[in-house]
Amino acid sequence: WEIQGSESGIVNLKYKSGTDRFYTYLGIGGARNSDSVPTLWDVNYGVGTIFRAQKPVFFNLEASAHWLNPGRWANEQNSLYRFDANIGFRLYKKVALVVGPSINFYVANEKFEKQTSLNKQPFFLNEKIAKTHIQGWFGLNAALQF
Repeated sequence: WEIQGSESGIVNLKYKSGTDRFYTYLGIGGARNSDSVPTLWDVNYGVGTIFRAQKPVFFNLEASAHWLNPGRWANEQNSLYRFDANIGFRLYKKVALVVGPSINFYVANEKFEKQTSLNKQPFFLNEKIAKTHIQGWFGLNAALQF
């Protein structure tokens, strides 16, 4: 299990399954926005790997896809793709603190792009192709693993 937060304001609860060499996870989460922007719900799936260093330190890489719901579920494109590179510190036998940078890509139908808190990031990519908006930014994340 893992509780993760990031610069986007989304907090996720993840269930991981697999081995250190390769694991998958399912997660759910959300972010409370301002009164003018509805709560953002998140369902996500990811894969990752852990590299052991000298105890109690480890490194892990993760890639994930997040299906975002700004207030209601719809059949529109509204996804966040994240790539995380983390360093972890084992605090107790089954508890670890994990922190690290991320690269984020937000892909949304023009209907959703202004309805989330994600559009407040400093972007290195901000393109519109037809009715699809693509934004990219560097971020940070932190998590507690159990």
